[in-house]
Amino acid sequence: MVSEFQNIEGVMTSNPQTLRPKDTLTTANRIFEEMNFHHIPVTDENGILLGMVTREAVRACQSPLYFTGNPQEKRRSLQLMDSILLEDIMERNPVMMKPGESVSKAILLFKENRFDSLPVVDDNKKLLGILTPYDLLMKA
Repeated sequence: MVSEFQNIEGVMTSNPQTLRPKDTLTTANRIFEEMNFHHIPVTDENGILLGMVTREAVRACQSPLYFTGNPQEKRRSLQLMDSILLEDIMERNPVMMKPGESVSKAILLFKENRFDSLPVVDDNKKLLGILTPYDLLMKA
């Protein structure tokens, strides 16, 4: 059972899936579809958080032709997606939390800002985990 005074380290998902800034929309889209994620942290090679990419941002960049079912149009859309890098669409400087911060602070951030996720980082912005409302519900 989660207490509002508990820190988020015990509730967050540790070692989440990450992407790199030079990854393409195609790579992100594949992970979103295969893993059913809604947001993925973007880190550098040292695990430093650079931003977040959302399923909605990737879908907004997809050509409507991707969804037509026509194989030629889908192929053309995928070629376009291969040319767009995550560094061009990611949300830079997302709101972050530290592992020792309280669940109640996270709940307040989720409610006030309608966030779907909060990356959890150390003092050097190294990604430690990600916290979602689902994580809180699963521990309730």
